[in-house]
Amino acid sequence: MKKILLTTLLALCSTPVLAGTTKVNLGANIIDGKDITSNINVEHIHESGRWRQEYEAEHDYQNVTGKVGKNDFYGLAKANYSLDKKNYVLGVVKYEYDHFLSNQHNAVAAVGYGHKILRTDSLRVSNEVSAGVMRTDTDTKPVLRNSLWIRYDDKKYVFINKMLLEYTDFMYVRNQTELGYKVTNRVTVGIRNVFTRNTQRDSNVTLINLGLTL
Repeated sequence: MKKILLTTLLALCSTPVLAGTTKVNLGANIIDGKDITSNINVEHIHESGRWRQEYEAEHDYQNVTGKVGKNDFYGLAKANYSLDKKNYVLGVVKYEYDHFLSNQHNAVAAVGYGHKILRTDSLRVSNEVSAGVMRTDTDTKPVLRNSLWIRYDDKKYVFINKMLLEYTDFMYVRNQTELGYKVTNRVTVGIRNVFTRNTQRDSNVTLINLGLTL
């Protein structure tokens, strides 16, 4: 199964990464007037013909009264191949690092199917279902994934919500929410929240966010 997944992912992701749209989010929050949480998130999207490639990297760091309170990394690469106007197949790889978990490293490779539920000038809703393997520090196991993506974007405001559920011997949750006001076509200010849940702890970080589209 691993060889089949790897071959499929390589085929899906082998198209060259060309110029596209890159967005950088910078976030910060001060706790009790002295403890700082910082976040940097970079997303790159490229579309060509039937292909759509997405890349995302994010790092959260929190300093709590002289010690590290959070040090997390999240990375994702995904390629979609459109079957028609509503449906597509996809390959995705994801890597996460959490400094405070006993299983600090978590990697997932999966293939699946996506459906564009709604498309209007300002509102887009998609859902993806995929299956693959998850590799941690201690074992490798099958994983089922469901991702629901909502984006509202008009002349002044943008709202994004990405909900990811992964099912193995436990249920992993990642929910990312952004609400922004467009200062210009390339600059937004707003609020960004990232919530994650795994077997050992919940994490809920809300930040004042500055978004830059390059």
